[in-house]
Amino acid sequence: MLGRKGQAFDAFKLLIAAVVAGSILVIILSMLGGINPTTSDPLTVMAQSVQSVRGAPGSGTVSTQVVQFQTNQIITSKAIETKAGVNPGTVHFCTDSVDCDGIDACPEDYVFNDNYFEATENSVQATTKIGGKVWVFNCDGDYYIGFTTKGV
Repeated sequence: MLGRKGQAFDAFKLLIAAVVAGSILVIILSMLGGINPTTSDPLTVMAQSVQSVRGAPGSGTVSTQVVQFQTNQIITSKAIETKAGVNPGTVHFCTDSVDCDGIDACPEDYVFNDNYFEATENSVQATTKIGGKVWVFNCDGDYYIGFTTKGV
């Protein structure tokens, strides 16, 4: 009878070890989740954002996903139009303020910054690696795309 009491103690030690191991795993996973080494592709997020405001003139949206531009990465309006399935000539990049029926389609915080991009109305090229969020505004079927590092 004396040998049987030890078996209950061993099961208790095993339970404690499982709880400690689970706690350590949760801590490690939460630390890895906070690092977020991967970000979304700018072309994909831009096309998805255009699709999200399609059919809603006068509406704009900021992506929830952070995108990462690589140095010298070029994105054209034609590539976004193709991926989003919108008419040619309807996607433009915010290089300056744009009036859309009294609403600024390219607010100052979303204009492609000269410090990080060489931008025209039809293409953007990153001059350095930079991450941020995408802005898209539907101005009566023309889509204006901007970028911001604020709130990232």
